[in-house]
Amino acid sequence: MMDKLDKIFEENPELKEKSYEFLYELMPFIIESLLLSNKIDETRTDDPKYVLSVIVQNLDVIDSLRHGARIDRQIMEAAKEAAEIERVPVVVILVATTMEHIINLFYREVLEKRFYLSSDEATEAIKSNFQTKLGWLMQIVGESKLPDELSKRVKQITDLRNAYAHYKAIGVSLNEKDKSEALLNQAKSIGIDVILNTPHELEQELYSKYEDLFPERELARKLSEKVIDFMSKNES
Repeated sequence: MMDKLDKIFEENPELKEKSYEFLYELMPFIIESLLLSNKIDETRTDDPKYVLSVIVQNLDVIDSLRHGARIDRQIMEAAKEAAEIERVPVVVILVATTMEHIINLFYREVLEKRFYLSSDEATEAIKSNFQTKLGWLMQIVGESKLPDELSKRVKQITDLRNAYAHYKAIGVSLNEKDKSEALLNQAKSIGIDVILNTPHELEQELYSKYEDLFPERELARKLSEKVIDFMSKNES
């Protein structure tokens, strides 16, 4: 049963030492893909030997798995560093950018897996304006809208980002407040800590939506643990 897997590592000896580590990392994604394509019979998922046999017979599914470097984590780190030195405009712009990355990742995965759009088609859909992606498009693709309070706060932050991004330094009389001061007050009224935490709240909400749309992910996680346990016991 493991002949195919052994052959892969025989042809790639540099991977031999980390063969199990390699497979363990990919296992949940392989199983999720096989579940979504109905190659695993869900009535037989109590049998880890059966699940492993399907994985081994379909290892070419690895070629269809996609990955992409996420840069939103780095952007958020920069936002936190900016907050420490009270650079509020930088915080707002970076947090809004992070949220856009997060929501685009959600749409790409759902549109390609659930609506069978190509990568190019998903990219075109993602070009929709941010308010569309928070509004009616979310209700269609995500099957429900975001919680009102979260949606309102995301909109506040993105509107504030737009105001900063298109800020015009127009002079005012000495007895008037500069527009930048008004923007700063808006940010403070939301709360800098609240602004910094909003991307995490948004990601958690979208993750929950994904789990509802794709119950296969949770099943794949559980099956992965069973298969790995089965492999470990049979190895010894």
